[in-house]
Amino acid sequence: MDFLKTGRRSALVLICILATGCATSSFRVLNRKNSAVEFLVTPDRVIVECERVETDDRGIVYGFMMHVLDREKTSFTLVQTNTLDKESCDSRIRKIERILKNGSEIYIVGIGNYREQKKAGPLKYKFPRLGSFEANGRSLQFIAVKNELNQCFGAFSAEEQPCPPEPFPIEN
Repeated sequence: MDFLKTGRRSALVLICILATGCATSSFRVLNRKNSAVEFLVTPDRVIVECERVETDDRGIVYGFMMHVLDREKTSFTLVQTNTLDKESCDSRIRKIERILKNGSEIYIVGIGNYREQKKAGPLKYKFPRLGSFEANGRSLQFIAVKNELNQCFGAFSAEEQPCPPEPFPIEN
């Protein structure tokens, strides 16, 4: 009788593993050309935030940032170069989170020096399914994010087409 209970428990555990464990987390640099970089990642490797910034004249603005967990388990940041008001930044977050939620493959494009030496920093970012990881000091300019369903958001063109803008995708 104990054997049957153990067998049922084992079968239940196996079903749970198969149901939840088939999706793997991945990160890949697709292409690099000059300072343009393309990444293909799973949504669990991406978090977005609006950083509150106080200006010199005591005003408040917000900076949009996307943190991505790389293959070495450190995170780099893609930053929107212009500042936004709270409502605009929160709207951007909602639109990008929808792209992340609906997709299983996320295409991200940025501009900057991705080959820059990594620097361990005091910052850590929490990726909900994966844990907390240190920032590596790399920062790129955010250009666009897109999923395999063609849902796309561009830094300067929002949801207008073409998204992502030229020169993406990079021709090899």
